[in-house]
Amino acid sequence: MTRGEVKFQSYEKLKLEAMEIAGFISQMEVTDENVKTVKKVLARVNKAVKQLNDRRIEIKKAINEPYEVFNSQVKEIESIVKEADEIVRSQVRNLEEQERQKKTEELKEIWDLRIAQYDLARIFDFEDWLTSKHLNKSESMSKVEKDMTDFLEKSERDLEVIRKHEDCNELMLVYKEEKDLAMSLQIVSEKKRLLQEQEEILKDSEVEKTEKFIFEVFTEKDAKLIELLMKENDIDYRRI
Repeated sequence: MTRGEVKFQSYEKLKLEAMEIAGFISQMEVTDENVKTVKKVLARVNKAVKQLNDRRIEIKKAINEPYEVFNSQVKEIESIVKEADEIVRSQVRNLEEQERQKKTEELKEIWDLRIAQYDLARIFDFEDWLTSKHLNKSESMSKVEKDMTDFLEKSERDLEVIRKHEDCNELMLVYKEEKDLAMSLQIVSEKKRLLQEQEEILKDSEVEKTEKFIFEVFTEKDAKLIELLMKENDIDYRRI
């Protein structure tokens, strides 16, 4: 690979001229008499700068042309390898998916045999227990089977406790989702507490709505005074 080089031989000369022109222009005082001349000077300067910039773009394009050819060739090779890589990866994914499917079917057969030995744990389906981790190649069948057994044993014990609880039905529904006895008890207890609070609020509200107080006033003067006080304090009342 040969490193390219651009020689700007008149750089110092042009830079000096540009500085002189810039200094001259910046010190010019524009008047009605010389405004046209100033515009012409600026136009000539900008034209010269544009020509220089156009030349820069041409040189850049010429320098980059060999690189663009090389870049295109590399991309072509990369595309060929990538296509082959994707074919292999696709086959690997298909093979892994087949293995996961086979493992799922084997575990389902084991589940069906095991679940029949339990009374309460039957509320769970195979899918309630199965996780993506169980199907990983790194998870041996013996390890996964042990996890299944532990899950069913724990569920049976927890559900036996739930069966004796006063909120059995609701607890069982929550436990099926949470799969955790302590968490299920906490959720149901909190729900009951909130419901009780709501009932008390509604009960108090009903009492406030239905309770009435009757006062007897014996003079017109006192009646007007009480009525005025009622209005000033936004108290609901009616005369009977």
